[in-house]
Amino acid sequence: MRAEAQHALTRLGYQGKGEITVITDGAECLKPLKTALPQPAEHILDWFHIAMKLRPIEQTAAWLTQRPWPDAVRDLAEKVASVKWRLWNGQTDRALDLIDHLFHHGSSVEQGSTVIRQLRYGLMSLRTYIEQNHGSVANYGARYRAGKRIASTSAEASVNNLVARRMVKKQQMRWSEQGANLLLQVRVALADGDLEERLAYRPPVQPWRPIISPFVPVPLFQRAA
Repeated sequence: MRAEAQHALTRLGYQGKGEITVITDGAECLKPLKTALPQPAEHILDWFHIAMKLRPIEQTAAWLTQRPWPDAVRDLAEKVASVKWRLWNGQTDRALDLIDHLFHHGSSVEQGSTVIRQLRYGLMSLRTYIEQNHGSVANYGARYRAGKRIASTSAEASVNNLVARRMVKKQQMRWSEQGANLLLQVRVALADGDLEERLAYRPPVQPWRPIISPFVPVPLFQRAA
């Protein structure tokens, strides 16, 4: 992993100094990547994945505000936006506290409601995700205003378009794992702008070796003695 990371940095023009930011979805296999890179390196949880966890919660909360639920439930729905705001501004502990409050508050008004149960399930899923990546939640608002990256949305979209449709969503025609890997390498090279360089033919350099013939040349004519 260290060698591959160094090679990727070199291709991106890294000159051996400067801050490095790693943005991942929080997968355990990617967390050691930070230590494999030159320091200082920072690991950030991708805001795209946080937003994906928040999306069903927001949709359920919006549905609740349009129904004649008790005031307690409407208050519960209105506070969901505060969770997103706290996470956006890097207030991880305050966001977890509010999630816990909403989760337990929802249990008091659930009364067999499937909608409230879905809301509480989404809150618990979000809480687990944030807690597992507690140290990687950044102040996304500050980074966004500073013009820094906060998500890997383009990469996620490319993976979904290129791979998921053929490999995950059970299409009739599927790529092999090797074929999908090779295709992704081509798309990455195309995005990096070095596809033409990679495709340029470079004949292999043969090592020079003296030619030693096993045959002794015999003159065709010999001078008379």
